[in-house]
Amino acid sequence: PTNGYAYVIRVDPAYAERANTLQNALLNAASSADPAHQAIVIGQGFAAIAEWEHAQRAFEASIASDPAYAEAWAYLGEAQTHTGENPLPALEKAIELDQDSLAANTFFALYWQREERPDLALTYLQHAASLAPESTALQADIGNTLVALGNVHDARTHFERITEITPEDPNAWLVLAGYAINQELQV
Repeated sequence: PTNGYAYVIRVDPAYAERANTLQNALLNAASSADPAHQAIVIGQGFAAIAEWEHAQRAFEASIASDPAYAEAWAYLGEAQTHTGENPLPALEKAIELDQDSLAANTFFALYWQREERPDLALTYLQHAASLAPESTALQADIGNTLVALGNVHDARTHFERITEITPEDPNAWLVLAGYAINQELQV
């Protein structure tokens, strides 16, 4: 401060983690020269702390800066889900702009899961997994979606894939064991 006073900002401990999340998002955004990317990173920070209205505004700012930014449309769709708006137009726009957008495929799958349409979710999950073959979360989602469709045995492949991707992670083995117990396979 130029007036000679030093200011100490204290964050209520209940909000410290949220404040750190936003601070990290702002620092990451500042490292980019692209305004559309800056806005999406800030929006992701707000989304991470479930401040969906602020996240939505940031994603809208990203789109205003670059209307062809598929990820911004995908994230906007997810934010709209949480603010009670219809996310389908934004998600469709994201896929239209980039069929190989990981965010667009993942959020479209999530949309169809929420709509209780696992058949449609599976298509987007499988494409997302082809884009990110080392994603254990996508493998688990595919496995769970196959179970929801009644295809218990094909689901096993995806739960086993998690242990192949991260064989040293005990959580991977717990996921596989949980699947086996829930489906009463090899218990």
